Amino acid sequence: MSTIGDVCCFEAPLQMLSDNPTTYMKEQECTDFITKVPTTFDETVPMDGKVGEYVALARKKRNTWYVGAMTNWNARDLTLDFFIFDRGSVSSSSF
Repeated sequence: MSTIGDVCCFEAPLQMLSDNPTTYMKEQECTDFITKVPTTFDETVPMDGKVGEYVALARKKRNTWYVGAMTNWNARDLTLDFFIFDRGSVSSSSF
């Protein structure tokens, strides 16, 4: 199954939803999130990354930001600067 980060990082998320539908049914919360993420964005901001190792991107559609990160096979912790986002009311969901 694709990771949640893929949905925010890849340019065309629908192309990578290639698993058996029963796989997505087992993770309904994740599937619900995937269906809400737009397939095109108004703005993309690189937050962190190293070629061949990891990437963290923030993407904006209208007034909503989506943040996703992907890594190679090595687990890692990232500290991201969220000050790039518009000020105002803020809420978040994390997976």
